[in-house]
Amino acid sequence: MTVCEYQPGLEGVPAAQSQISYVNGQEGLLEYRGIAIKELAQHSSFLETAYLLIWGQLPSRKELAIFEREITYHRRVKYRIRDMMKCFPESGRPMDALQASAAALGLFHSRRDLDNPDYIRAAVVRLLAKIPTMVAAFQNIRKGNDPVTPCDELDYSANFLYMLDEQQPDSFSLISLMSASFSTLSTP
Repeated sequence: MTVCEYQPGLEGVPAAQSQISYVNGQEGLLEYRGIAIKELAQHSSFLETAYLLIWGQLPSRKELAIFEREITYHRRVKYRIRDMMKCFPESGRPMDALQASAAALGLFHSRRDLDNPDYIRAAVVRLLAKIPTMVAAFQNIRKGNDPVTPCDELDYSANFLYMLDEQQPDSFSLISLMSASFSTLSTP
């Protein structure tokens, strides 16, 4: 039997080895697929970084354009998902609502063809497209408001902020509100 020494916050203890990310908290390093997070934050969009994490490489311009079009096309959620979310308690945790809503999506796309790369890609695109819509919808529903329909003219991040309060964010509010809106996922 191996005895492990307790270290608060697992300081200095690697939880797992990964080819996807590298974290060195003591030196302040975070990399995704070998690219420093600072470089990605300065030069890549959220969807470019998501593409990198999912498929292992940054997309070409053509691949990114196709990916963005697919995500935009699949942003909306079925009214039955929204109706189900209206039945959740207002005091419910957003992550629990997201988990239940994401699981329910599987009922609408229940053919499981896990050996088919096209099926996997379509499932990834649908989930990545619909998660911000479901998070924003639950946030509005729990405040007593109707969900806001996605705006196809906005990029991924701006659209998420728009769906929270139905106002198009400017550059400053995109930066300041993104950090505030992530609390939406953890606020009970």
